[in-house]
Amino acid sequence: MRIKEWTWKNYKSYGSVPQTIRFEDDKGELILLIGENGAGKCVDKNTEIDIEINKLIDTEHRILEIHPSCIRQTCSIGYFMDFSKNIDLMQSDVTVNTQNGHKKVMACAVTAINSDVYHITLENGMELKCSPEHRLWVDFSGRDTEQTLGNWVKAKNLYSTDSLMTADSWSKIRSIEILPYKEDLLDLQVEGEEYYTNGIVSHNSSLIETLDIGFFGEVQNKQGKRLTQKNLPNRINGHLGVNVVFETDELCDVTRTMENSSSSMKTSLVINKVPYGKANKVDDKIQEKIGFDYKTYKSFISMNVNNFKNFISLTPEEKRILLDKLFNLEVINDLNKVLKQLQKQNDLSFNSINGEIRVYRENIKELEQTIQSVLEKNNDDREAQLLELKQSIADKKPAFTALEEQKEDLNTTITEIQGVMGELNLKVRDIDRDVVEINGKIALFKSGKCPTCHTLLVGELNLLPEFQDRLDKTVEVRTKLMKKITKGQEALRETMAELSQVTKEYDSLMRTLSEMKFKMNALKDTGVTDVSAFKKNVESLNSKLGDKEEEYLDVQKLKFVYDMLLPIWGETGIKRDIIDSIVGPLNEYIAEDLIHLKTRFTVELDNNFDAHIYEWNQEIDPDSLSTGEAKKINLIIMLAYIKMLRMKKDINVLFLDEVFASIDIKGIDDILVLFKKFANERRVNVIMVHHSELKEWFFDRIINIKKGAFSYLEEKRISA
Repeated sequence: MRIKEWTWKNYKSYGSVPQTIRFEDDKGELILLIGENGAGKCVDKNTEIDIEINKLIDTEHRILEIHPSCIRQTCSIGYFMDFSKNIDLMQSDVTVNTQNGHKKVMACAVTAINSDVYHITLENGMELKCSPEHRLWVDFSGRDTEQTLGNWVKAKNLYSTDSLMTADSWSKIRSIEILPYKEDLLDLQVEGEEYYTNGIVSHNSSLIETLDIGFFGEVQNKQGKRLTQKNLPNRINGHLGVNVVFETDELCDVTRTMENSSSSMKTSLVINKVPYGKANKVDDKIQEKIGFDYKTYKSFISMNVNNFKNFISLTPEEKRILLDKLFNLEVINDLNKVLKQLQKQNDLSFNSINGEIRVYRENIKELEQTIQSVLEKNNDDREAQLLELKQSIADKKPAFTALEEQKEDLNTTITEIQGVMGELNLKVRDIDRDVVEINGKIALFKSGKCPTCHTLLVGELNLLPEFQDRLDKTVEVRTKLMKKITKGQEALRETMAELSQVTKEYDSLMRTLSEMKFKMNALKDTGVTDVSAFKKNVESLNSKLGDKEEEYLDVQKLKFVYDMLLPIWGETGIKRDIIDSIVGPLNEYIAEDLIHLKTRFTVELDNNFDAHIYEWNQEIDPDSLSTGEAKKINLIIMLAYIKMLRMKKDINVLFLDEVFASIDIKGIDDILVLFKKFANERRVNVIMVHHSELKEWFFDRIINIKKGAFSYLEEKRISA
């Protein structure tokens, strides 16, 4: 799939003027996509913000305990950035105070490097240090303008007579000065765009989403949830229009429109200038032409900081799905499923025919014995035999009934014991988790850190005896539970042994009764000396037996074929051969790019695609990596996957939205060189959305999202 051009209008903040991004067929470029409200909307590290922490999840997806004193606090934005380095802010519930109440914080990072610093002081005593591009809420009633309502104004465009919105009220500017030094400035990415810095309202700041709409007709929010369609059109005029032209084996033109926020989305597809007529199948056809489902597309083609895959520690199921989708192994999976289904049906037929043959042979044997018995004995004995059989059956029936009831009772007992054992095991597992948690808190306390918020302990509070007492009591409860489990296991073994013995007696008695009933029926149906009917039955059964034996041979041949084919088309057959052939090139790509980054780490994927990381030739635990180191290695592995993917599918775009979070400036520069080399050599347009300032010369072109009444694009090509 090669995108040729992509056009949209009336999406969220974009107006009715179409905005278009085009890609050349014969080249790839490294493109920086940055909004006017992106780089430069920053404050200095000592600026205070009012935050509230309701839930904390770290980068290893663990839920952290929050000390009550840490829930509401005022801290510097620099302290908050350091605190959040190992926190997954997207999954956590951390909010910052804004003029519209507390809003979710989604990221915190350096967004202006070596920036000029404006120092703004207000008459109410509040002050703020920020970049020239930082936006503040200004009262326009004090300006010579027809507009009287507040509006966002950059710090460099403030008037000395302006009043700014603060957490308390409006306050006039006392002074504005440009400080005689430069420094790195920080910013928050906040849901809802505005927040208070030192009590003053500040501005925070969707373009790649339009491509999601064009391809799949949907958009995910920052939490990975699907946005309702009513939230997609322009907020002012209510319209939406997206057009994407791309080429696979055919030239495809997709258009999606909405007349207003309450109308349904309309979709059209034109293939080689011919409209696709199956309206109810158009989305399926578009996805077929794209070659990806939405989840794979967001994992490998259009990635942001939220859905960026942790390639170091993918689960086996995630790896299986990933590889199947990337390298078209789903065809093998489908064939394997068909084979398994056919094998299952064949096994059912095999067992059924085998059972029928056994019954035919037993019946034939019984009939032949009956014929022999009738011919050898006097017919006068027949009635005596019947009476004897009836009496034997009557005598054995009470024992049969008792065994049946005993068997049912034992099964009930086993079910009850297993239920109790399951509950006990769950309790033990919960206790084991508590023991691990308590030991972790003890270790933190011993290392001088708060067991709840992991900050350094201040004061002489000694919680160690309390945690040790909790640990001892928890271990004591676990010991008691394990004794109960041991007793339960003994009772289960004894009951199952008893059930096994009862079942044997039950089956033996049932076979005896069946044989008696069969003999009774045979005696009733025969004449005194006439055995011709028996012989006809034997002939009929022999004929049916012959037919079944022929069926058995056919099914047995199929069983042999399926047993031979399944390993070939299973996980250890052709699929394993294909995967083995992929690992080598992937490791070569990874090694090549790691050398470029001049990192001390080496990484090798094994045949299960588990990443083994070595430092100075010594394998290390991936959890020992810093967040930035892990992100770099993930980017390298991701790039290797994409290089392999391009050997299978001709893709000319890669979107990276804020994937450089937690990586140092030098590391970002090295990775940018790597991605530019990848883009230029492999004819892939790598579009990077980043809210920090990046050096222009790394890029082939820069696309700025400008803010007026509506958003619009301004493109700048960078000379080689």
